[in-house]
Amino acid sequence: ANFLCCWPLYRVGGDVVVQQQLLMLDGIRESFSFERLEDFVDPRESIDEEGNAISEWTTTIHDVRCFLNLNK
Repeated sequence: ANFLCCWPLYRVGGDVVVQQQLLMLDGIRESFSFERLEDFVDPRESIDEEGNAISEWTTTIHDVRCFLNLNK
């Protein structure tokens, strides 16, 4: 495949915003690495270039921490 699907998490105050993004591998000029995935994820935008709201989900940092602690 020439793309990867990812769900970056963006911290906004006490919340965490989740968006789905497609990483188009043919548009990456440098060598791709999963260890540096954050280097390839776009900054958070809430409106696309056509003025439409980008689908995103919001949760709290507390809930993310609880989820991570449950899965140790």
